[in-house]
Order: sequence, then structure tokens, then C-alpha cells
Amino acid sequence: MELLSDPCINRFSRAGETCALRPEHVSVGEVEDSAQVIDFDMNVTAYETSGDESFIHGQVNEYEWVVRCHGMPDVRVGSQLNLHARADDVVSF
Repeated sequence: MELLSDPCINRFSRAGETCALRPEHVSVGEVEDSAQVIDFDMNVTAYETSGDESFIHGQVNEYEWVVRCHGMPDVRVGSQLNLHARADDVVSF
């Protein structure tokens, strides 16, 4: 696991395709428009802060993910987070 340095793309599979999300396109917490949102569950493995940004590292299924967010959310290593991403932000391969 590489902490802080150049967060990777978050990969996942959907309908037989390999898909990806950028770390800044994934959010924690409440969702305004749930109709266009995809949900993920993350097991938190590390948490870092850097100024006004935070990096949450964890496992989503078999993949390592990084979430880049503003502020300092109340996150604990070993906890499970519900993550959200807009369907429009998903890149399919």
C-alpha cells in the first residue's frame, strides 16, 4: 500500500466490465440524488490527513481503493464505510 503518494484509480467490476473511479469522485456520507449513485462498501485499512484533505485507504471487494476527500471525516481503521459515486463518473474498459 502506498500512502498519500499519487492515489491510484479505484477499480471494480460491473456487468462483466472492468470499471474505474478517480479517488476524488468517491464520497463518504449522505447522498443528495440517490437515483444516479452507485454504492460501495469499504473496509478501512489506513487513514491520512494532509492539510484540508484526507485520504482513506481500504478494500472494496478484492481491490485496494483510495478515497480523497476534503476535511477530516471521523474514520477509524478497521471500520466499514459506505461509499458513493455518481454513475456519470464511472469509466468502463
